[in-house]
Parts: sequence; structure tokens; C-alpha cells
Amino acid sequence: RVTELSLILTLLDYVDPADLSSVPNFKLPDLHNSNIYEADFFDPESTWASSAGSRRYAWVVGNPPWVELKPIKEDGRETSKDKYKCARNWINAPVNRREMPVGGNQLAEAFLWKVAKQLRPNGAAAMLVPAMTLFKDESTSFRQQFFNDHDVWCVANFANLAYVLFAKRVETPAAAIFYTPKMKGCRRGSNSPILHFAPFV
Repeated sequence: RVTELSLILTLLDYVDPADLSSVPNFKLPDLHNSNIYEADFFDPESTWASSAGSRRYAWVVGNPPWVELKPIKEDGRETSKDKYKCARNWINAPVNRREMPVGGNQLAEAFLWKVAKQLRPNGAAAMLVPAMTLFKDESTSFRQQFFNDHDVWCVANFANLAYVLFAKRVETPAAAIFYTPKMKGCRRGSNSPILHFAPFV
């Protein structure tokens, strides 16, 4: 709701004339569930999935949850409280396990895969993920398949800034990955280099 209000206030900067009393029929737009959605990205029955989820986007920029999904107890109480149930189902679907592997049930890796499916053929994504996605052994299959299926043109590894980013609220090393699906008509060749940045404090 704060995001919606901020956008509406920005919109008012563009109202001409600025005095709304001279525009008696002016109405503020309702952005809720039309431009701004609060929904589980992996829930196939969410409001977003049933409307905007079918669209393809030119740009997706995000900071997905840096959560490693732990196994849950299979009793009804534990399963019903699992707020990541839809993500678990997506990760564990046989076709996704085979074609879009995720190391250690890392939710950010699942987001990288699913975001790519929302892009236009020439669309691009920029996602902030745990830097260990680039290095840890359990994500080897993820990296091999993801870098094979996507045109990754830039990686910024912020591991050296772990103690100064995010106003020191978290200390987990971060990396930004910039990519587009590898499809016919993409602007880069298959042998194009990947720009890599690893700034020091």
C-alpha cells in the first residue's frame, strides 16, 4: 500500500493543471491488483498469476528471498503453516527438477529460473542473489544449466562489501546477475564474454 501511495503521489506531479479543484471529475487510479500486486510468485492461483502472470515483460528487477528451504515435517499442522508451500511444489515438480535445478532448495535460484519465463524474448532481468550461488558445490547443476540456457552478460559480486551493504542489516555476501533467455534474435553471440565486477571497500 505504501508503494501504491508513493506512485499516486508521483502521478499527481504530472497532473496539469496542478490544482485539482479545476478538474472536478479527476479520480485517483486504483493500482491495487491492477499495477501493484501482493502475491506469492509461485502460487498458480494468486491474483497476479490469474491476470498479470500471463504477460511477458521487457524488464524484471528484483531482490528475491534469500531463503534455503528446509525439509518440513509431513504432519498436517506443519504442512499447513508452510508459507513456502507453492515454491516447494514448483521446485519439486519433476520437469523443473530436471530442466531447472535448484541447489540446496535455495529460493533465490528458483526465482532466477521463474523470472526468465516471464521475460519477452528480448527482455532482460537483473536479480540480487546470495553470492554463494556462484561458488557453492550444491549449486553446480544450477550454474551449468542456468548459464547454458541464458545469456548472462554481467555478474557483480559484492562479497567484499558484505559488511557495508544494506545499512549493515545483513552480512550475507550478495551478487547481482544480469541475464536474458537465450533465444533466437538475442543481441549477443554465444561466445560473448561475461562482464564481471568485484569491487573492494
